[in-house]
Amino acid sequence: MRLAFLVVAVFALAACAPSSESLAKTPAAGIDECQNYPDQMVIYLNTDAEMESVTTELRADKRVGAIKAETKAQGYERFKVIFKDQPELVKLARVEAIPASVIIGVAHGVDRARFAEELRTKFPTADEVRADACSQEPPDRSPAPTS
Repeated sequence: MRLAFLVVAVFALAACAPSSESLAKTPAAGIDECQNYPDQMVIYLNTDAEMESVTTELRADKRVGAIKAETKAQGYERFKVIFKDQPELVKLARVEAIPASVIIGVAHGVDRARFAEELRTKFPTADEVRADACSQEPPDRSPAPTS
């Protein structure tokens, strides 16, 4: 569990790290790295099947300007490239611990925080929905306020 949290936290912080394969080079992705497309959101999911289902559903949403799906195996390969200079971290990581993800380029004018909240409700099995995928700050894991 701790390793899985570490991997998700590291992935969240690395969302903007340069990689050898730009997101824009991925067929049908249409999203550049954070410096070129800062309004990204990301949904982390437990399985590739969940990722495929969420991706299919979001392709029809007008608030989504671009979308890229990444399987657990693809995420693991990207993780190894990003952290190639930290072999001890790469050695600890396992494909099973890496989440599948859906990276969303939000359409102009969309309130990312509100959209993220809607996605959390719509996809309750998602591990995490980040409205600020390009932020260098770790995600806020505090419980939501109750009324």
